[in-house]
Amino acid sequence: MGLILKDFLIKKDKAYIRSYMRGYQILKKQNNLGFLNEVKCFLTEKTIQKNRIKFSFEEKENICLTQFMLTRILDYDFNKALLSAISSPNREIKFHLPKNWRLLLESKGFKANTKSNYLRWIFFTYKWYIIGILSGLVEFSRFFFSKFKAKKNFAYFHNLTLNNLPYEDSKTSDRTIIGWYIKKFKSNEKEIYHTVKGVSNYKYKERRIIFTDSPIPSLDEFKSLCKFSFWFFLNTIFSIFFIRRRLLFRERVLQNVYTYYNSNFKPKYFFHNTGPILRPLWTYDAEIKGAEIIFYFYSLNYQEIQEKGKSEVKNYFWQSVSWPEYWIWNNYQLGYLKSKIQYPSKFINVGPIPFSTGRKPKFFKITKKSIIVFDIQPKRDYFYQFLGVNFEFYDTNFSIRFLESINSIAKKFNLNVIIKRKRESLKNLDSKKYFNFYKKLIKSENWIELDPNLDVYSVSKSKNIVASIATPFTSAVHFTKKNKIPTIYFDPTNKMIENQTAAQQFELIGSEKKLFHWMEKELNK
Repeated sequence: MGLILKDFLIKKDKAYIRSYMRGYQILKKQNNLGFLNEVKCFLTEKTIQKNRIKFSFEEKENICLTQFMLTRILDYDFNKALLSAISSPNREIKFHLPKNWRLLLESKGFKANTKSNYLRWIFFTYKWYIIGILSGLVEFSRFFFSKFKAKKNFAYFHNLTLNNLPYEDSKTSDRTIIGWYIKKFKSNEKEIYHTVKGVSNYKYKERRIIFTDSPIPSLDEFKSLCKFSFWFFLNTIFSIFFIRRRLLFRERVLQNVYTYYNSNFKPKYFFHNTGPILRPLWTYDAEIKGAEIIFYFYSLNYQEIQEKGKSEVKNYFWQSVSWPEYWIWNNYQLGYLKSKIQYPSKFINVGPIPFSTGRKPKFFKITKKSIIVFDIQPKRDYFYQFLGVNFEFYDTNFSIRFLESINSIAKKFNLNVIIKRKRESLKNLDSKKYFNFYKKLIKSENWIELDPNLDVYSVSKSKNIVASIATPFTSAVHFTKKNKIPTIYFDPTNKMIENQTAAQQFELIGSEKKLFHWMEKELNK
């Protein structure tokens, strides 16, 4: 029976994948791949207008609810459901959507306001209600078991991995976000918290680097625990009857823990652009109490790529964000974000921000004149097609053409190619065709693969690196430029417009012929 059920679910999953891939092909034939983004912008604008966020940011719960919906609903699963509906004869979308969004999709020609979608929406709201209850129970238990009872100023870095943490015995620790922060700002916090599991607490430059399972210190007084328990009991009951309370129950739980925590210190909380939209509700109260809430960019992936001959593509989220302070790389980024973000925020230009490096990266000596290359690994079709791209760009064909052109140029000028992949390969998601081609290049005499965990700044210090070529618009080029290496973006398809914010900072070359002339000019300097 179990095998029969498993076989049924596998077949159903494969049928669903085929349905949204058919939807993608329909949009592609119509030259309308930007449709998913248009729908998201449409729903977002209507939601913001309804909640008046466009005109006022005074109601923090209202802001959080909108951001929650954009984050938890308009995700990749929504892309799949919309693409699947496009391929359906009756254009029925099957997804958990609030009524106003179901009606808006009906106005776009979809069958959305159905009883099944109503039930999906109700189940979705109760799922988050249950998550809120579990979060409350966790916070109650943390009073007895958590060691995070900070009594002094501290810094907290959200959503990091092992390669973001510095170590005394590592030569590249200042290329991690925490190491960079300590060195650049001479921070006086003696305790720096992170969420990387499995790492024992240790010392780095007289600071304690400490793991915590929550950004919020646990309640430290029995009186505070009683107040929180009373609030939690009442709201567990009341939230059953209100959709808004069910959706935000977890956010409100954490908010109240912070409210009841008795502290006079002023910590710094750091969030980054893996999750730019949803600002946790508790951070508003933390800000009022004197904490610094800082959003920093570890890359320059912050705008939609624009295609030649097409109208400007808008994104659907910057108008809804509400972080009070942004750490940015340069004035180009400043101009773009200021034109989009409506929340009254502060922007601080701190220069390129290093994020991660390998704990023990493998260095090697570059003895021959070389080009250093930064690509973006393409995904397999079933994954790539639900990302919601506006036009086909970072796909397998683009990436192979990118490497082919560079290989041709390197041979003409008798140069080695040093390639640093963006990250370790995810074999179940990455394009097999691309990696088969990539492996053949690496086996050739003039291609050398770098440890993907090695930070860009360290590897590009060699005097034998004569040029840096990158897929638009990877952030690595900002570090090669800092090492005074001639640097360009290369688009072998020549589809991208040159006056985008990211492209304004470096030359964007759109053909192999132009790439040849650029390389020739640089080598003859």
